[in-house]
Amino acid sequence: MSRRMLYRELAIVMGLALALPLWAKTIKPMKTSIELASPARVGDVALPAGRYELIVDDKTAMFEKGTKVVAEIPYQWIRIAKSPTDATFFDKGELTEIEFAGKSLAIEFTDTNAPVSPSPLENH
Repeated sequence: MSRRMLYRELAIVMGLALALPLWAKTIKPMKTSIELASPARVGDVALPAGRYELIVDDKTAMFEKGTKVVAEIPYQWIRIAKSPTDATFFDKGELTEIEFAGKSLAIEFTDTNAPVSPSPLENH
């Protein structure tokens, strides 16, 4: 193998290695509807009872009511046993966790002042 060919192959491998982190950080936003049967707090925001669209991107979970974003909260991914249904968990009226049907990952809401570092999604 010639030196020139070796350098070219090495350049290709290095280019691919540098591009992988960019692909890994691109997470397709996940969108689902959730129903709050009673008012709840999430972070510093009070949410009245009702139906919301939940949009989870690579940094925040956004709660939409109609076309308006009413809350944008940092979260972290946590591993769970695969959830059979969508589920929400509360602690003293505060929304703390959301599980998604058929997934082994859930989102846990973090302190709104804490830095956000979610784990990448597995196939969703």
